[in-house]
Amino acid sequence: MVSKLLDESDRSKAEVAEFIQAMGEKQAEIVPAFLRILKNKKASIRVVALEFLTRLEPKTAETAVEVVNLASDPDPGVRKKCIEAIGRFGKCGKVGLKVLVAALEDPATRMEALNSLTSLGAEAAPVAKDVLRHIDSDDYKTRGQALIVLGRSEVGGKEVLAGLIAALKKEKDPILTWVIISNLGNLGLEAEPALSLIETFLGHENDTVRSFAKEAIQKIKEAKTKSQDF
Repeated sequence: MVSKLLDESDRSKAEVAEFIQAMGEKQAEIVPAFLRILKNKKASIRVVALEFLTRLEPKTAETAVEVVNLASDPDPGVRKKCIEAIGRFGKCGKVGLKVLVAALEDPATRMEALNSLTSLGAEAAPVAKDVLRHIDSDDYKTRGQALIVLGRSEVGGKEVLAGLIAALKKEKDPILTWVIISNLGNLGLEAEPALSLIETFLGHENDTVRSFAKEAIQKIKEAKTKSQDF
């Protein structure tokens, strides 16, 4: 059934998708077949096989290695799909993170890398500093996604705090402003140096910004109170 992907028709893809769903808890049995198709000479087939492979459960470290290996594929479409797949697949470890950091440097794959890092959540923590410099990007989407990655990675530290404070001082967009404030609030006591700056947003013209500022201030003050209790 999996070999039907070789004819690349939409009908065959739909049949394979139904087959995967019907396999249920036995999906692991068909992983080897998809891994073989990943080595197909035709790039478009490798892309489709990779897409399906990310849907299979359970996702194992062994399969993750095969996914990451496609980062060096000669075809740019396969490489981009690999970057997307790392975030959806997870369990790609340091090697997978290294691929995503490299992808951040290429404008053609930057958003895919940021999206994958967002999906990884706390797994992206080791590369937070690599993401940090993109919150100063001139590109709105890049800036916003980088901020979301930092928030979901749950990483703090002096560099992250300083970066968020600097970003908050210059950000003009209300949506990204409250995203930054939210990130600062989630840092808790660590964000106390930003407290006075956040307080200035209590009078912001945007209701959502004011709301997030109030919430962030509360989180930081509560964290300080808890620390004093110990």
